[in-house]
Amino acid sequence: MSQTKTTLIGDATTGTLTIGSGETLAFAGGGSINELMKDQWRVTSNLVCSAGANVFTANWERVDDTAFGSVNGTMTESSGIFTFPHTGIYLVEFWATGYTTGSQGACRYWGPNILVTANNSSYESDAYSYGNMYAATYYAGGSCKCLVDVTDTAQVKVKFQIYSQAAATAIGNTDETGNGATFTRVGDT
Repeated sequence: MSQTKTTLIGDATTGTLTIGSGETLAFAGGGSINELMKDQWRVTSNLVCSAGANVFTANWERVDDTAFGSVNGTMTESSGIFTFPHTGIYLVEFWATGYTTGSQGACRYWGPNILVTANNSSYESDAYSYGNMYAATYYAGGSCKCLVDVTDTAQVKVKFQIYSQAAATAIGNTDETGNGATFTRVGDT
C-alpha cells in the first residue's frame, strides 16, 4: 500500500490554508496568530474607599509571577486608564476583594465596576456586581465582565472602580491578585 503525502501551507496574514494540490481553504474571520492577545494586571496597594465611586487611578502592575505569561502584545496603563494594543472584540474581566475595619463599620453594598469610553473622554458603566460587609471587619468580593468592541485603540479605553455605600478598603498586593483585571482578545471587530 502506498501512502500519499499532503503538504499544508498556512498563511497567517490572509487566514488561508493551501493544500499540496493547490486547493485553498479560507478560515472565517482571518486568523493571524498575532491577533490573539491575553494580559493580566493587578493593584499593588490598598485603596481606601469612601462612599460613592472610587476609581483605581494608581498602583497597577502587570502580573509578574514566575508562572505568568501574556500572549501577543500587552495592554498599557496610565493613571488607571487602560489602552488596548489592537482593534478587536475583547473580554474584559475585573474582580475585587475588600474589607471593612472597626472604624469604618458596616458597608451594605460594595463592588467592582468596569467603565468604558468610546471617545477617550466620557466613561459609562458597562458591568458591575455588588456584595456587602455586614459589620466591621467583614470581607467581600465580587467580579464582573463585559465584551468591549475596540474599533479605535486611541478612543476605546477602560478603567475600573469600586462603588461603595460606605467606607471600606480594597485589598492590594504585589504578590497576589486581590483586585485585578484580565483582558482577552476574542475576535475581530
